[in-house]
Amino acid sequence: MTNRAVDENGAPGERTNLRTPFNLAIQRKLYRVFNNETFDNGGRFYGGWWQQIKSRYRKFITINWHPVSEIDYSNMQAAMLYAREDLELPNDAYLIDGIPNEYRKLIKTTFFKLINAEGQIRRPRQREMPEGWTFEQIMEALREKHAPIADYFNTGIGIELQRIDSDIAETVMLRMINEDQLVLPVHDSFIVRTGHEEILKHTMHEVYAEMMGHEVQLETDPVWIEELTDEEDELRHHLGVRHISENFSDLVHSVEYARYNQRRWDFVGHKGEEWGHTRQWFNG
Repeated sequence: MTNRAVDENGAPGERTNLRTPFNLAIQRKLYRVFNNETFDNGGRFYGGWWQQIKSRYRKFITINWHPVSEIDYSNMQAAMLYAREDLELPNDAYLIDGIPNEYRKLIKTTFFKLINAEGQIRRPRQREMPEGWTFEQIMEALREKHAPIADYFNTGIGIELQRIDSDIAETVMLRMINEDQLVLPVHDSFIVRTGHEEILKHTMHEVYAEMMGHEVQLETDPVWIEELTDEEDELRHHLGVRHISENFSDLVHSVEYARYNQRRWDFVGHKGEEWGHTRQWFNG
C-alpha cells in the first residue's frame, strides 16, 4: 500500500512518466494500488502499457489482430454517489446549463476535485474558464445540480469510491476471463475486441447492478475506421489501407487458406484428438 500522486482529475493514483519508453511485451501484468495505508481506499489496477498511452491512440490497439472498442461506465462515481442515496443519476453529471459542452472536461475535473478534496481546491487557470464564469460559480453550480449528493463534496469520499469501482473492474475482468474473453482495463473502462462488445456490456451492467443496486449508463467509443471523414476514407482505399476484418474475410475464402487448413487438420489427425485438446488446438 502506498500514497501516490493525484491524477488529472485530482484523484489519487500512480505517477507515470510518459517520457519513459514502455515495453509492450513486458508491461502486461496488472497490480492494484491502495492508498492511505488501508485496503479500504483506492485499489485501482495499474501496470498495463495500454494505460500509459493517450486515449486517442487506444482505438488503434488490436487484440489477436482484430480492432477494438472501448466501453466506459458513464459518470461512474457520480452515479455511485446517487446510488448511495437510492437514486438514479438523472442526466450527464458534467454538463451545466449556460456553459458550452466544450468545457465538459473542466466541469468533470472540478467534480472530481470536489469529491476527492477535503480542504482547499486548486483553481484552474483563468484562460481555461468559460467566459463570464468564475471557478466559485462553477463549484456552486455543481452543488446546485447535484444537491442530492452535495453533502459528499469536500469529504474526500472519492478514494473510497475507487475501492468500489476497482472491485467492480476486477469482477468484470474475471467474468470475461471465464467466458474466454480478454478485456484491457483503464480504470472504469474496458478495451475489447470488436464483435464482443455485447457480452462485455452485459457483464458490466450485471456487475454494477449487483454491487450498487442500480442501473448505470455505458458509453462506447467508436472504432477508428468509423470516425474517418469521406475524404480520409477515400484516401484509405487509395492507399490500400483496409479494416482487418476485410483482410480476414478475403484470407479465409482463399485457396491458400483452404490448403493450409487441410494441412493443419491432417497434422492434428496424425497426432490424435487428445493431443489437440491438451494443447488447446481446437480453440484457434
